[in-house]
Amino acid sequence: MQLETRLTEISKTTAKNANLPIYGVLALLSGDGKTLFTVEECVVLRRSIYAILNLLSNSLKRYPNQAALDAHLASNTVQNLFTFLDTIHVTPTVNLLDVLDSFRFSKPLSADSKPWILIQELTYKVDTAIPQLLPAWKSVVAASQKESGTLLFGAYTDPKNATKLFTVEVYEDFEYFTGTHARGDALAEKSRQTGELVSSMRGAELGLVGGFLHRG
Repeated sequence: MQLETRLTEISKTTAKNANLPIYGVLALLSGDGKTLFTVEECVVLRRSIYAILNLLSNSLKRYPNQAALDAHLASNTVQNLFTFLDTIHVTPTVNLLDVLDSFRFSKPLSADSKPWILIQELTYKVDTAIPQLLPAWKSVVAASQKESGTLLFGAYTDPKNATKLFTVEVYEDFEYFTGTHARGDALAEKSRQTGELVSSMRGAELGLVGGFLHRG
């Protein structure tokens, strides 16, 4: 897939500069051949960029300052990607999300790692639900950080929609998710508190096809 190749090239450029973000290229495990994902974190703006292309992307980026972000966007590989998207008539749908303080961590992945990745979009029935549930979500993040096979966990809110919460989760494999993480007490308590507050939930199961998910 040309888009996957181009995004992977961007990740290689990113990897050469310690001041530029984490960047992972992810693909649906269902293998539809059309969908990639990217989630980008911009520390200076305190925002995460959740970009949906149609053949989409999901990576995790962290920009230390505005100059680093500007330099990344102006790079030849990124500009070539924009030109390519115009050529195939793809317009990304971009959501700017707020990064929740103390609700994100990442760990190193081994060179031969094939992590199982989950992105979720939760919509709550009332806009007071997320502030009410943040302590429970914080407990989930803290417990997840202690789990050897939970490699990344991030929670993000939508400044334009107070009922939405997004999570990005990376596990060493699906078996670890189902056998350890999903059975944790903190997750069970969060689910109990969430209960009838959730209006809808969408998720995507993904694999890493390029780039990297942690910078030490």
